[in-house]
Amino acid sequence: MKTLSTAQVARLLGVSDQSVANWVDSGDLSAGKTPGGHRRVEPKDLVKFLKRQKLRVPPELLSDGTAMLVVDDEQEVGQSIKKSLKTKHPDWKISIAIDGYAAGEAVATDHPHLVVLNLHMPGMDGFEVCQKLKAKRIPHRAVVIALTALPSPEDKQAAMNAGAAAYLQKPIDLDHLWRTIQKLMPAAD
Repeated sequence: MKTLSTAQVARLLGVSDQSVANWVDSGDLSAGKTPGGHRRVEPKDLVKFLKRQKLRVPPELLSDGTAMLVVDDEQEVGQSIKKSLKTKHPDWKISIAIDGYAAGEAVATDHPHLVVLNLHMPGMDGFEVCQKLKAKRIPHRAVVIALTALPSPEDKQAAMNAGAAAYLQKPIDLDHLWRTIQKLMPAAD
């Protein structure tokens, strides 16, 4: 969804154009201005405003297009991460892959912005998946958070060399994972 005019915001929320203009002018709702002086609101800014005001967010504003992939050979771990993140961001599309090969297929079709990736899996391990994600021939490069139940300094260095942006230990602390996502993807707030 592109930027919205004050009239579009008003129709979407069932309020007057003047109310929206007042929110913008008071600084409560962030907006830019066109060269002609017309206010334009980014959908993400409108969502933030509505959440701050504890107002209902129209469903059409919720889909921000963010896709995420959780790759773990333990399905319970993947489901737990998905469930936790859906409570934080119900609009995200979150897929689960149980091995490196399924991860490759999911990356090709879903183009995830973020991949939470177990490093030690049978078959194609997470190091190889991470290298393939970060390869120059893949146009969409996702942020990768590596997970491991076998932490070591060498393991961490290998993950970072393969292209991971963060390295977390299992069992996963879901709150720590969320904070890491917020640091790596500021729009996740």
